[in-house]
Amino acid sequence: MQKAIVMYSSIYGATKQYAEWIAEDINGEACDVKKVKQDGLKDYDIIILGGGLYAGIFKGLDIIKKNYEVIKDKKIIVFTCGLADVTYPENIASIHKRIAKVLTDDIMKDIKIFYLRGGMDYSKLSFLHKTMMAVMKKSVARIPEDKKTDDDRMLLETYGKTIDFMDRKSVGEILEYCRS
Repeated sequence: MQKAIVMYSSIYGATKQYAEWIAEDINGEACDVKKVKQDGLKDYDIIILGGGLYAGIFKGLDIIKKNYEVIKDKKIIVFTCGLADVTYPENIASIHKRIAKVLTDDIMKDIKIFYLRGGMDYSKLSFLHKTMMAVMKKSVARIPEDKKTDDDRMLLETYGKTIDFMDRKSVGEILEYCRS
C-alpha cells in the first residue's frame, strides 16, 4: 500500500476538512503544513497539499517548491479551496496562473491540480480579511450590472453571511487519481 500525506494550509477550516476527508479515504496522514518535517516527505509515495485561497493567494506552496528535488519522483497533488465557482473555466485559469507564479514550469508539469469550493463565515474572519472583503465588495458594486460575473453577483448577495459550498463528494477525482 502506498504511503500518503495530506498537508494543508487552512485558516478557517474548509481546507483542513477536505484534507481530513482525503486522508481518511486513502488511509493517509493529514497534517498542517507548518508541522510537516520537510526531510520526512521523502518517506511518502503520495504527497498532497491543500491550500485555501485568500484574495487569490494560495498559502503553503513553498513546501512543494523547496522540496521538489527530493519529491519529484512521487505522486504530487495540489488542491485549492476557495469561494470561486470552479465550474467556470476563467476561474480555474486565474487560480492556475497564480499557482504558476510560485511554482516553476518543471514543477507545474509534474503535479496534478484540483480545484474545490470552500465556504466562509464572515463572523469568523480576521480584521484583515473583513477589510479585504469590504474593499472587494465596494469594487464589485461599482461594476455595471451588465458587466458583472456570476461570482460578482454571488459576492454581493452573500456579503456578510455564512456560505458553505463544501461537499465531500467533490474529492472523488482526487481519490481516483491517488488510486491510479
